[in-house]
Amino acid sequence: MTEILLCDDDLLQAQALAKVVKLAGEFLAEDYGQSVSVSAMGSPQEALTYAADRQVQQGIYFLDIEFAKSEMDGLDLAEKLLHSDPQGQIIFVTTHSELALQTFQRRIGTLDYIVKNADLDSLQERVVATLRLAMERLTQLNLIKKQTFTYKVGRQLRNINTDDVYYVATTPFPHKLQLVAKNLRAEFVGNLKQLDQECGFLLKISQSCLVNPKNIAEIDLHARTISLVDGERLKYARSCSRQLRQLKQN
Repeated sequence: MTEILLCDDDLLQAQALAKVVKLAGEFLAEDYGQSVSVSAMGSPQEALTYAADRQVQQGIYFLDIEFAKSEMDGLDLAEKLLHSDPQGQIIFVTTHSELALQTFQRRIGTLDYIVKNADLDSLQERVVATLRLAMERLTQLNLIKKQTFTYKVGRQLRNINTDDVYYVATTPFPHKLQLVAKNLRAEFVGNLKQLDQECGFLLKISQSCLVNPKNIAEIDLHARTISLVDGERLKYARSCSRQLRQLKQN
């Protein structure tokens, strides 16, 4: 489900925009195989609390820039939302399009500016176009995510294509895993059980090893070993024999 959050201290205006956004979202949802949830908030703090409670990720946010009763403005709100939802899509609904430079200076990746006082037809057309762009971006991000294995070395996040991963195994050191991939061997902090749950492209062959089936060259059912495309051989657990037998047959 795609969460769409509107925040404007003029609640009547927010509710009116919410109707337009909901219709546009439902119109586009079928194209992207997504249902949408639209919520309107009257203050930045209310929006932050809602997003935190729902643990919103890859949300779409329609934000006013000025809030008369809050020390926080729309730019501050956008920064805080993006801190917890880095892939969130920010759209400002405002009469202050001249503030675009500030969003650039503060490195707020803004998708669009929608003018508040536009006529209804123009508003609907702009909202549909902007939502389509937001959903397209999120679809592309999810596609990249599915094709990418991310691991952390020190403070640095590194990414490799999932097809290049050979296997991930435990090491003698607690909470440290070894990644073996095409032209790469690296150690990183992680939990193999959690990785097994999160990475559907990896196959568990023992309590200490997850393998990418795409890079298995041969399975020896008698010796209970697999040979990888780089020639390395790994032993698999007896409890995993059925899965490996089915894989060999396929």
